[in-house]
Amino acid sequence: MEADQRALARSVAERVVQLEEELEASGHAATEGNALESSRLILMEWIQGLIGVIASPALGRVTVIDRNGRQSTIASPHLAFDLSAAVNKT
Repeated sequence: MEADQRALARSVAERVVQLEEELEASGHAATEGNALESSRLILMEWIQGLIGVIASPALGRVTVIDRNGRQSTIASPHLAFDLSAAVNKT
């Protein structure tokens, strides 16, 4: 990851953790090194187990369904738009 991307990731992570602390909830950030690599591996394994994806570009979110039938929402207009073409092929 380039230096400017690392700085951006750290800045966003710090903002999210600070917001969570205001709600008296703790958060942990992984933006580089072994912590980031471990997080990526865990996420990739979780992604491989997905059984459904709902792209909602107009709402700027993606809802995924994991192997246990639980849903999680990702707020990302870019991801929702990118996935909409793949989801519409069914």
